[in-house]
Amino acid sequence: GAIQSAIADDPHLCRTKALQFQSQITAQVAEVKAETSRAQETVRQTGQSVIEALSPGIQQIHATLKSLSDKTSEPETRERIYHDRVEQARKLLESGKPRTARGILEDLRREIAKLNASKSLLFRIATNIGSCAIQLDDQQTAIREIDLAFQLDPENPKAITNLSGITLLKGQPDEALKLAERARQLTPQDSIATANYIQALFALARESELEQLVAREGWIAKDSNCCFVIGTLFFNRGRFADAASFLRLGLAADPAEPRLLVHLAHSLVRPVQNALLGQPILDWKFPSDTNPKLKEAESLLSQAIAAQEEFEDRRFFAFA
Repeated sequence: GAIQSAIADDPHLCRTKALQFQSQITAQVAEVKAETSRAQETVRQTGQSVIEALSPGIQQIHATLKSLSDKTSEPETRERIYHDRVEQARKLLESGKPRTARGILEDLRREIAKLNASKSLLFRIATNIGSCAIQLDDQQTAIREIDLAFQLDPENPKAITNLSGITLLKGQPDEALKLAERARQLTPQDSIATANYIQALFALARESELEQLVAREGWIAKDSNCCFVIGTLFFNRGRFADAASFLRLGLAADPAEPRLLVHLAHSLVRPVQNALLGQPILDWKFPSDTNPKLKEAESLLSQAIAAQEEFEDRRFFAFA
């Protein structure tokens, strides 16, 4: 008791004791901190191991998301999407839906108006709108769009071919023939270019050259489009037998083509109409082959109607 009292009464000893106590506390705190750091490092290492184990999958997900994001913003990807829409419209046009196809193309043109669209995309839009306009008998739009397509790509065989077609519409067969010849030099067996060439020959009263052309290029008589054009041209000349011959060749190549079916029916009926023009309609006055021709014409028109059931443009049926 006396010693403790002496220590308590001695200021120096009290300070020494306090310093010793403070030192012990500091050591304990340092030890706690060290233990905490060790625990945190253990947790960090464990977490890193987990992250490393999952890393390939996470990286793949991030890469995929980044790829999708990048692709959505890539001009090339947008361009492909736009071309797909043009292709959709083109297929509708081929299936007899020119109004629907034209609407899709015009909507697309408005959509890309402020974008830096490629010339190839603009060319396809103009070309197909022009084709829709031709089917819809809208010559003004057809001429405007085909002219635009040619300006966009004047070396493109399709542009040259289509320009020859609208040049015929403008009543310029000499220029149309030159354009068709140029297109045929680039694509010798192109059906449309060759059909335009033949139309220009007829417009220039050079149809006598057709026989040699068909003899030289046998594929023409097996092409449904060329046969349709030749048959129609002969029909317009009043050469109904020649017209029927080429229209039948066309049907051999494409038996369900409505244009060929309808025009062959015309070619069979028109001679009968001409023979009986201004005369009483009496069965006994009909030529012997009249009834078979009329029955065949009726069958052809029925087939054409069935083939064009889903078509938007049914002007052919005015005759039926």
